[in-house]
Amino acid sequence: MKKFSILAIFFFLVFCLLCFGLEKANNQLRVIPLYTKGEKSVNIVRKGENSIVLHSGFVNLKKGESIGRHNSKSYEELIIVLKGIGRFETEGREPLVIKEGEALYSPPFSEHNVTNIGDEDLKYVYVVADTKEKEGLKDAHSGRIP
Repeated sequence: MKKFSILAIFFFLVFCLLCFGLEKANNQLRVIPLYTKGEKSVNIVRKGENSIVLHSGFVNLKKGESIGRHNSKSYEELIIVLKGIGRFETEGREPLVIKEGEALYSPPFSEHNVTNIGDEDLKYVYVVADTKEKEGLKDAHSGRIP
């Protein structure tokens, strides 16, 4: 009977951990390797999966390759270049050159693309955060902080 009680307690604790503690268990301090497994980009952390609110990824673009034009919607984005040189294009502005050791801030609701314009791989980390703003920010591309 004692064995049964110990097993029952063990399974109850495992059940509680899975039901109530898994979300917190995924939000623990950890080291995350930066590699793309042959893909252009991979998630580092993703809101609701292994982060509370943060979303981030690692990108590795070969010479001439682009990430693809996309719209950040209500998300502001920070791009941190680890290696290489790239061109950041966004609507309504001249393209910007970004290179190793630099970071670029992109406001919400901006359609943009990053292209590797160097001879070596362009490697960068992006971090996005939801501003919860409604579409239509008028000064998003003015370069001014509202």
